Amino acid sequence: MASSTTFVTAARTRLPRTVAISPDIELRGTSSTGDPPPIVVTYMSRGGSRFILNETDARTLSNLHGLYLDVELTETEQKALLAYLNSEFASEVVRRSGRTYASGMDKIEPNELEGVPVLDPRGLSTDATEGLARRFDQLRAAAREDTAVETSTDHAIESIDTFLTQIR
Repeated sequence: MASSTTFVTAARTRLPRTVAISPDIELRGTSSTGDPPPIVVTYMSRGGSRFILNETDARTLSNLHGLYLDVELTETEQKALLAYLNSEFASEVVRRSGRTYASGMDKIEPNELEGVPVLDPRGLSTDATEGLARRFDQLRAAAREDTAVETSTDHAIESIDTFLTQIR
């Protein structure tokens, strides 16, 4: 787990006007109870960070950061949030918040996530929340495929991006 407390707060910069951002939802990089994180994030990659639903209650060591929600979300709301966090928009914001090495490797630390805009799925319609959750499930299925993973995940992320621009 990350050693410092991190708050990923909502900001209203560079988002499509149709995406609702809320200052009420925050993510933390540590847990006072030592519980497994509900979300894990890859913090070093060439393709951008990926936010993953921790369905196995895995504990993080040094290869993933654990993130904790400060609010109670249903499973569908968590998946909608994860769809947003895996969108190209959020990926670019996270990338800019971290560092890029000369080799093209991106790295993000928990304290660098501060200020990354976070979608609050509780403020979305049921249809929008369920639509994002379905697209997150499609992204997970694409990532688990044996062949053409990059093409499949790119298509799934594009679907998330398109859907986000259509939310009213």
